[in-house]
Amino acid sequence: MGAIVPDRLKTAARARQLVPFVGSGISRKSAPHKFPDWVGLLKLLLEYSLKNKYVTSREARQIEDIINAGKLLMAAEVIKGNLPEDEYIHQLRHLFTYNDADNINLLTQKKIIQLNPRIIITTNYDRLIEDAYSSLFGKAPNVATYRDTSNLLATIQEHSLSTGPVIFKAHGDVGSIDSMILSDRDYKRIMFDEAMYDNLMSSMFLNSIMLFVGFSLSDREIIAHIEKLRHRFNYGTAPHFALLAIGSVNRLEAISYRKEFGIEIIEYNKSHNHRGLDDFLDELAGFI
Repeated sequence: MGAIVPDRLKTAARARQLVPFVGSGISRKSAPHKFPDWVGLLKLLLEYSLKNKYVTSREARQIEDIINAGKLLMAAEVIKGNLPEDEYIHQLRHLFTYNDADNINLLTQKKIIQLNPRIIITTNYDRLIEDAYSSLFGKAPNVATYRDTSNLLATIQEHSLSTGPVIFKAHGDVGSIDSMILSDRDYKRIMFDEAMYDNLMSSMFLNSIMLFVGFSLSDREIIAHIEKLRHRFNYGTAPHFALLAIGSVNRLEAISYRKEFGIEIIEYNKSHNHRGLDDFLDELAGFI
């Protein structure tokens, strides 16, 4: 038996108030050996830096210690600071672009799009969601990054997104490397300098129901938005939902996510390449 779809999710999907929030786990599901998670990305960039002598062996060990200690933003800042700009750009494009030989499976991205949301938010740099949309509808989707939030916010407030979802790439796009949020300074820029981005995210979290898919709930910037709003509204904001594989969190962690962040955990069976996640999306789509 699969995970049960909560009534609040059914209602949100019907009203187009459901916002899928897509993390890197969905890209890795599409191509398990192609797209790295955040830790994997940093280790690949570090390996490249060492191989090309942009860091010494001693420095590489120190950076790896920083990564293993969970100080990922600090590690990203150090790695980025040591790589020449053109090499940094080349490596990111290499890691997040693909071709037909990579045998990409866009099934889950298509299931997310077929939920008919007004907006899909993703922190992924790759273009798998865009390609899934093009495959389904034969045309390019509307795409925005945090740099386009003033126009996007106005569109959302006018309720005029009736022709299909806008794909909002909250942390940038591989086609524009300088838009990609990766290092500590990048995060500070988006958190402290992009006021309209903050307004957009706050509006989304307050007026929509988020469904986190392929997202580990460890992203500093996204969790900061939720914490701020929960505190501001005395922990009375409507709950959001996160699809996590069974065993990803224990019972006490799940209770804490619900109480502190307003995120209800829905567990699914991850066997057969996370088929339980696809089954849940299919079932949810059936209520639209």
